[in-house]
Amino acid sequence: DLANLRGALCLTDGGHSTFFNFSSKRSLEQFFTVQCWMGFVVAVWVIITAKIGGYIYRGGIEVNPNYVATFISLGIIPVYLRQVMRIKEGKLRSVWSVVFLAMFSAGMYATLLLASRGVTAALLVSLIIMTAMTVSRARHVATISILGGLISYVMLSLPGSKNLSARFAEANIQTFNDRLPLWQ
Repeated sequence: DLANLRGALCLTDGGHSTFFNFSSKRSLEQFFTVQCWMGFVVAVWVIITAKIGGYIYRGGIEVNPNYVATFISLGIIPVYLRQVMRIKEGKLRSVWSVVFLAMFSAGMYATLLLASRGVTAALLVSLIIMTAMTVSRARHVATISILGGLISYVMLSLPGSKNLSARFAEANIQTFNDRLPLWQ
């Protein structure tokens, strides 16, 4: 419904000023659809690039991996919300559920390959908040938790997925200084 779409938009794209640029629920849904596919296409590009490059550090892409991870996460969030809503509505056994699961999994794997600490932290917080705001039944929470656990297990066993844990384990966190003057 429109309230859930509004909440997701506030989490992803700069808040209410963006929301009011849409004249109808349909135009907002079209925006989210494009956002989902954009994130998926970029995620597939990252995965292919990482595979060709031998899963080197941060996916081996030639642009700033933090920016790429941000674009992917902006596609993951509405995909996740759509899948949660499908679980809530009891529509888990459909072709679209498989498509959304594939899009979500590709996005999460690409994010792991890019090893952006900030994007990963923000994405996880967003997913937790959306789940808490959307799901109220214990059965739905259990379904989402089981799916999340399975996806996490598979993701962490794929090639290149150790990049993120290596970045968090680094003793040198001075790269934070490159983000905002506040940190200097």
